Amino acid sequence: MTSAARKPPRDPIYGLDFVRFIAALLVVLYHLGFSHYDELVGAGVGPVPLPAWWQQTWFGWIGVQIFFVISGLVIAYSLEGATRKSFIQSRIARLWPAMLICATLAAAVQIGVNDAPVGRTAYLWLKGVLFAPFGPWIAGQIWTLPIEIVFYALMCVVAVGHPSRLVPLAWALALCSAGYWLAVAFGGFVDTHGRLTQLVPLQHGCYFALGMAISWCH
Repeated sequence: MTSAARKPPRDPIYGLDFVRFIAALLVVLYHLGFSHYDELVGAGVGPVPLPAWWQQTWFGWIGVQIFFVISGLVIAYSLEGATRKSFIQSRIARLWPAMLICATLAAAVQIGVNDAPVGRTAYLWLKGVLFAPFGPWIAGQIWTLPIEIVFYALMCVVAVGHPSRLVPLAWALALCSAGYWLAVAFGGFVDTHGRLTQLVPLQHGCYFALGMAISWCH
């Protein structure tokens, strides 16, 4: 496609970075508060002095779901005019350098502060920078990124170059995810393969679908 025929980029969505900041802040508060002290109690460390704000951070988990919604929004919104090559290149440029930096810092902390074995730390570092779908990882928070990558792969295979497929894809994600949660909540379904249903993505498909739907309103 020549430059004259190439479609101009869509207008930026103002305020999205602020939403990302709020979502990240929620996750940080959750891990510093509710999740951290639950882990200490579960490890038998006690009595644990709980700060007054501890119980108020339980809702911070929703920050992860907000990130999934943002991903659905951004990917669907920016898909117009993209090729599979440009889409893959943009995703790699977006994720891999940041992962390399964060995994290396985490490894340095594990070795320098926690005196972790070098060989084991190097193995977990490699799993991090390769976005291994199954843990453990050099940092627990990496668990969300393989889910994102599966969503990117789905978009690349189904929708890149075929924008008319976005709506059916969003409906498929929403309905499959809704079916999963209805089965869990009311059907007595016990998910014994939780990581697999995260990756499919049954657990989080509804959030990606919501973001895709929001993108069509802009």
